[in-house]
Amino acid sequence: MAKAEEWYLKAANQAHTDAQYALFLCYLNSGNKEADKWLAAATVNGSKDAKKRYLARRFTGLIGSLIPLAINIFFFMGLTYLSPTNGFLKFGLFVLKIIFSVSVLKAGLQTIGYLLSLFSPSIGLYLSSKKK
Repeated sequence: MAKAEEWYLKAANQAHTDAQYALFLCYLNSGNKEADKWLAAATVNGSKDAKKRYLARRFTGLIGSLIPLAINIFFFMGLTYLSPTNGFLKFGLFVLKIIFSVSVLKAGLQTIGYLLSLFSPSIGLYLSSKKK
């Protein structure tokens, strides 16, 4: 497998879309984190199979990021209606609001990233190359 992977990497780095898509499939089955990078590269270079798979993966990721965003917003909005009188409870509520606001921000940025990469594979290629 190592020799075949080496040949695919060599061809994929020369923008050969079939090799890039084959690397995606190989890495997807093995659970390698580089799978999205090669799928985005094959999509940018014009592979029709890769484009269909890319859109499906991005759309699934978008739905998956909307769920935590909605849950965090729901809990954050619920916390805004609480008004404790005890100083310790006020501090605890303040800490919870900070935690949920950071969670909302993180989930919102992830959703924006999925939306951007859904509309532009080159942005998806950039975002997947930045993931480590």
